[in-house]
Amino acid sequence: MISLLFTIFLFCAALQGAALATKAPSCASNAFILPSSDNLCSSATESDGSLGATELHMHVQELTARRDSVPSFRARVRKRAAPARPSAQPATAPHMFERRTESPVRRARDPNQKLGTFVRQWGRSDTFFLLSSASFAVDSSGEQLFVADGKRLQVFRTADGSLVREFSGEALVDFRPLAIASDTMRDLLVVEDLGHPFVRVFRTDGSLAYEWNHHQFMYAMGFAVHPRQDIVFVVEQGNHRIEVVDLDGSLINSIGMEGTGNGQFKLPVAVAVHPTKEWLFVTDCENSRVQIFDVGAGGGQFIGNFGSPGSGPGQFRCPEGIALHPVDDLVYVADPENHRIQVFRHNGTFVQSWGVEGSNLGEFRYPTSLALHPFEDILFVGDQSNRRVQVYRA
Repeated sequence: MISLLFTIFLFCAALQGAALATKAPSCASNAFILPSSDNLCSSATESDGSLGATELHMHVQELTARRDSVPSFRARVRKRAAPARPSAQPATAPHMFERRTESPVRRARDPNQKLGTFVRQWGRSDTFFLLSSASFAVDSSGEQLFVADGKRLQVFRTADGSLVREFSGEALVDFRPLAIASDTMRDLLVVEDLGHPFVRVFRTDGSLAYEWNHHQFMYAMGFAVHPRQDIVFVVEQGNHRIEVVDLDGSLINSIGMEGTGNGQFKLPVAVAVHPTKEWLFVTDCENSRVQIFDVGAGGGQFIGNFGSPGSGPGQFRCPEGIALHPVDDLVYVADPENHRIQVFRHNGTFVQSWGVEGSNLGEFRYPTSLALHPFEDILFVGDQSNRRVQVYRA
């Protein structure tokens, strides 16, 4: 008799559990994402095991909020799977690298030299990888061109375009270099790494010098290192502004905000700082213009701008790369959607342009990146869709 009653009790308990299971929501699908999913279910379920429509809606909102606050599965797996890498150097690391007191001697350009004369090229469309957001930098000797294309950082000889090396090593697992700038006074490279929350600073031989956290940036698109001050200008495209930081990433100042007025940006892309005038030039993509700021002592006062939407002389369709001649009054601007390079005076006066759409020598298909040789009047142009680097007289 006792065994019969015990069997009936178990049968009734099973029926009640099945009824509760049909009313209560299952958390199995969230168990992997939410470590405390059992607690979430118990706190959201009423005493009788059922949820009304309002309570269910609130429960879903709570689950979504909790889930979104937890790192994604992909990010957590990557964190676990990545091998150990050197930790960031102390904040004092940048000051271990002494800055040269004198800039390299640069003479004025030869006025008889024709701007835009084709010199050479390297890369082929079937082997050379070049993203639209690729970034260029030349070392202080002028002998090496560094190309960051979002997948790798390659080094080429400027004399002939031959490949010297590619940055690699255990410290560069999932290395995705995008923005790059050359600190020619210290022989360092400042590199935005999309694969990690760091801005990497390398020696020009490829060894990692130090790094600093870049959590404060939303999509750092471009860099420029001031040649005479210990500051870096960062194009924070996601927030439509320029951040001014010191060499360990500490914020000094912010320039601009989203908008179309003077000193405002809509998708800034690249920056260049003049070594003697203390002027910062910024390509303002969706506003189709170049803006100029006075950045003496880390400031950012608006000076002026030039350019307008269109395809005529002095007009742009989303300008990108920019370079400044350190002696002459010349500004070089990549105008990719018009498939050309344009040259201006500092006051915005149009000088000339060269390039048409095509794949022959001297033609472009979306030129995006620019870098000027530190001694010679040579301009390196990233010809994105043709997947090559073209070199011109500047």
